[in-house]
Amino acid sequence: MMTEYSYKYYDPLEQMMPARHQYISQMIKKNENLDLNEYLNNKTILDLGCGTGSFLSNYKDIAKLCTGVDTLDFFFKEQSSRLKLIKNNLESFLIKNKKRYDVIFLFEVIEHLDQRVKINLFKLIKKSLNKNGYIFFSTLNNNQISKFLSINIAENIFKLLPKNTHDSKLFISPNEIQKLCLKNSLKIIDISGLIYNPIIKTFSISKLSLVNYIGAIKN
Repeated sequence: MMTEYSYKYYDPLEQMMPARHQYISQMIKKNENLDLNEYLNNKTILDLGCGTGSFLSNYKDIAKLCTGVDTLDFFFKEQSSRLKLIKNNLESFLIKNKKRYDVIFLFEVIEHLDQRVKINLFKLIKKSLNKNGYIFFSTLNNNQISKFLSINIAENIFKLLPKNTHDSKLFISPNEIQKLCLKNSLKIIDISGLIYNPIIKTFSISKLSLVNYIGAIKN
């Protein structure tokens, strides 16, 4: 576990933020026929594995309440009445949580969890999500290409990420996500790929989901 801030770990996550926002906006427009700002007005957001809190803070002036939870306290953003950042284990937080949220973010978290925690996390998220609420997530696919590119290339050769950031045994396929959703009466409404351009250091949404992918789930 990291004990101090690592730009090599957090920079790629920051580079994902525009693509995340674009994807969420597209899904809300497609499924609710609303602009994201309109949809989030008076809504509550929970960001599990919020990192520095930077992505969540983009919505603090739009949503009613933004709550971020992470096991590490590397929060860069100043808290306010509408932005709460909490250091806690995700399972522990959800077990004690009595609130329900309209939107839950689960970005770059699932691929770090063992199967027991994955199963329990989806069960707990279901209890914390309002009816017709959304889960937006991104993770790494479970196949040989994904393992080679995300570990051998990204970590070991180009050193885009700290070594041992990922354990390929924890990677998860869209079919495995689907099984977790079905067990908890959740519905996947979209799976799309995320493609990284190392030259301009940006992610873009793609139809190819062999490595990184992003998805939307509805309660």
